Amino acid sequence: MALTLHGTVSDNTVALDRKTATPLIINGDMAIWQRGTALAHSNGTYACDRFWYAGSGMTSQRSTDVPSGKGFIYSNKLTYGSADMAIGQPIELPATGIQGNLISGQTLTVAFYGKVDSGTEAIALAINFRNGKFDGTDQQAFTISDNAVTLTTSWQRFTKTFTIPTVHANNIMAAFEINAISKTAYFTGIQCELGTYDTNSIADFQFEDAGTSLARCQRYYGQATNLGAFLASRGYGDIGTVNFHSQMRATPTITLALSSPNGGTSGGSMSVISANVSGFSGYNASNNASINYQYQITYTADSEL
Repeated sequence: MALTLHGTVSDNTVALDRKTATPLIINGDMAIWQRGTALAHSNGTYACDRFWYAGSGMTSQRSTDVPSGKGFIYSNKLTYGSADMAIGQPIELPATGIQGNLISGQTLTVAFYGKVDSGTEAIALAINFRNGKFDGTDQQAFTISDNAVTLTTSWQRFTKTFTIPTVHANNIMAAFEINAISKTAYFTGIQCELGTYDTNSIADFQFEDAGTSLARCQRYYGQATNLGAFLASRGYGDIGTVNFHSQMRATPTITLALSSPNGGTSGGSMSVISANVSGFSGYNASNNASINYQYQITYTADSEL
């Protein structure tokens, strides 16, 4: 990761030049929504890929309300329900207890665009090394003197710089979150950069091409609709080996569904025979597929942190 000085040294303005670096935050432009583009309240689950959300009675929804002239197509709209909301992303460490490029004592700057529907709203940012995204055991907090920002009805870009702590031997992630949100709010362009920057010196948001961004998301979650087909010659129906789009972080939890496009019965429940980070095989476990009818398989594979 190289630094490029702009102007004279006395300007004290440094901006990042990292054309080939991989962004720490995945899908920070809110472009990938594999699970659907509007998901109602379910604490700690994911809506926009790689971003969990939490709050009572809220909705996470893809929106085309974005900062003007910055290259964004979508934002993540969090519609307020009846309690404070939060949104966050777990940044996977290279291995358990290994800090990688998040070096103790150095700094990490978070930047993002945000706004609210009405009035103003004071929100807070936090980053912690954790064993799980909501697990406070062995937590190591990134330190900052002032973690608050105030959203208005206009899009603004914000930056906050944290000092990186020493990771605990059991930590697997750097858990980033924006919390204390009590009004309908919009976010996009979330990024993390090593070093100390303000809104003038931090680099522009680094857009990844759609294929690269999707593949990075599919390390943690993937799905396929109408995956292949088979003609049931008996009540059971087997699935050959299904390869995931990308190698997953860990052997995922797989959910299978079976449907018939030409009038067969539901086919009963599907079961996984074997699975690993590369793919799986399965079969119709209930022996009630309609013989000589076509069947299609849908799966989801989840190995989120």
